[in-house]
Amino acid sequence: MKDVFLGRPVHWLVVLALIACGWIAGGMRLHVTDFNLYVIALGLLSAAALAIVIWTTGDSEQVTRDPIEGEETE
Repeated sequence: MKDVFLGRPVHWLVVLALIACGWIAGGMRLHVTDFNLYVIALGLLSAAALAIVIWTTGDSEQVTRDPIEGEETE
């Protein structure tokens, strides 16, 4: 399964948490009734998710299927 799901389990938990937050916001129709709050929450959640992924990923850990261009591979 490690070949299919790259990244640490905490990364997948972040994805599940974002899906749950989106589901709740959709159920509350937040994107229709209070759009400004929705956009602010979306930005904050995105920044938090990105920060968690960056902080929990090691320097030599593979997070993409293909090597990123411009990086030396060993």
